[in-house]
Amino acid sequence: MSPGVNLLFKTQAFSLGLFCFALPFSIAGDDFAASLLYLSGIGLLALKQQSWPRSPLNWLIPAFFFFAFAGTLFAEDPASGFSSVRSFWRYALPFFLAMALTEESLYRALKILGLATLLIGLYAAVQHFTSLDVLRSARLQSEYEKEGALWRAVGAFSHHLTFGGVNQLVWPLLWMLSWVQSLPKRDRWLFRIAGILSFFGAYASLGRSIWIGLFVSCLFLGALKLKRMSWILLLPVLMVILGVYTLQNSPAMQEQVRKLPIGDRILMGIDKGHNVDRLNMWSAGLAAVSEHPVLGLGINSGTSLQRYYDQITKETGIPFQHKAKTGVHNLFLQNWIEYGLLGSLALIAWWGYLFAQMFRHSRASSVFDVHQALRLGIMAGLLGSWSAAMFENNFRDGEVQSMILLTHGIAIYLIQIYKTEKITGDSTEKNLP
Repeated sequence: MSPGVNLLFKTQAFSLGLFCFALPFSIAGDDFAASLLYLSGIGLLALKQQSWPRSPLNWLIPAFFFFAFAGTLFAEDPASGFSSVRSFWRYALPFFLAMALTEESLYRALKILGLATLLIGLYAAVQHFTSLDVLRSARLQSEYEKEGALWRAVGAFSHHLTFGGVNQLVWPLLWMLSWVQSLPKRDRWLFRIAGILSFFGAYASLGRSIWIGLFVSCLFLGALKLKRMSWILLLPVLMVILGVYTLQNSPAMQEQVRKLPIGDRILMGIDKGHNVDRLNMWSAGLAAVSEHPVLGLGINSGTSLQRYYDQITKETGIPFQHKAKTGVHNLFLQNWIEYGLLGSLALIAWWGYLFAQMFRHSRASSVFDVHQALRLGIMAGLLGSWSAAMFENNFRDGEVQSMILLTHGIAIYLIQIYKTEKITGDSTEKNLP
């Protein structure tokens, strides 16, 4: 191996580790590592040392780009839309991550992710109870929000939902790995403690949408564990529904809940009066897509969407708390507005393909190994993220986007390994500790 090729491989391995270490707390680290992954990956492709992964995503992602750009081309303000296309630069990451992964590098990256999550998880737990905030700028510290006697855990991120959104995806991966009996005990405890702290960090972000995502992820993992007995999980679902209904109609119970540290946060979540702004956002978004269903309003279409906000304000007499450029607080509706129905369907097909493959391969596996743990963790994280995205659009934030694309990269790698093992009949996990 020539020195130049060796340097590219070392850069790729370093970039993968840095990417996983930076994920829980640093968008600057994420982006720097992603840039190095791109550069080293392109170099290795040019020198024919690695090959581009074969996947239906090779046409699903371009299809998404095509329809998103088409809608923007015919938008009222195409220049504004195309100026925002740079935010798409991360979307090739799953391929470059999959190229960088081997059994050894994957496991090493997961341990690095576990260690970084453990450190920032401890910090966030202290932050939640004490308001400790030393990793962010003075401006962000001045905007720090308190809920009763507690503070919203944000780690080193700019927004509590960004922190919650990342941890929503991290905790199932680490938690499921902690139950793989073939791994060293010390590693399993690292994954277990980091997973618990990540789960707590997501909860402590005090994002109500994040809480919904955590609940859905837990239900999914519970259903996989219980199998034919999974109908039992209908009981906690019914209890939550009954509890919300009772709470909405019982002032006495509301007073009791208000005494809890997060009581006001819970009550605001189920009080229609506190959610009028969000409901009106959805009405404005639905009005927009009803007039522009196929191609939408185009990328970065806040200016075009604003007139629908103004119309809702005129009809209801209730002004919005935010401008339309902030988003409608429903990621699926926001995607439809910006990318149109065709672009949204391509995006859903992209995510859906990976989820379906993880589900199919998990059903075919009878051994609970690292690969199986990752499949289950990826599915639980994505389901939770999708559920939370019904009520927010912060999951387009670069930090959450990077974490989602990491799960996609791991998924592509696992699909390749599964196909190879089916052909050869040999397990690649023999290279793990």
